[in-house]
Amino acid sequence: EMASYEARQQIEVGDVNNGQWAITMVPNQLFQQANANNGNLGNLLMALVLCGLVSVCFFFMQKSSAAEKSHKEANLKIRALIDSSPLAIFVVNTEGVVTELWNEAAEEMFGWSREEAIGSVSPVVQDNNISEFKQLMQDCIEDGKLKDQEVKRDRKDGSEGIFLLNIGTIDRDE
Repeated sequence: EMASYEARQQIEVGDVNNGQWAITMVPNQLFQQANANNGNLGNLLMALVLCGLVSVCFFFMQKSSAAEKSHKEANLKIRALIDSSPLAIFVVNTEGVVTELWNEAAEEMFGWSREEAIGSVSPVVQDNNISEFKQLMQDCIEDGKLKDQEVKRDRKDGSEGIFLLNIGTIDRDE
């Protein structure tokens, strides 16, 4: 007695009734006779190949998952270091808008909360120094960094402060 082979597939067909169709494929007598010689050896080989492919896929999925977990843990550690730093650390784009980071030291130094700062023009960029900011950005882009640049800026409460800027670029090609 030949083993029964059956394949069932549920498909949605965009017909007038928006119905679903179930398709069942069962080999006929001719198929069974043609494949009778392959017997159990063919089935065994097919099972081994499929098992190997599934194992390889599972291995790479596990590796990918472990790498992603490691990446997330590293990001959390870096975020914790940045948030606990006594130095004001924030990220601005070339237009001066704070894009994704504004630590507690920046809140204390400038007076704006994280919620106020992210998505807004940085306190480092003020109406009276836009050209100076653009020049700082240009210098930073050309040199890859800018160190020990002293600037005068107003805090949220209106008091003036002298700040020492150290600027670096973030490469987004990775």
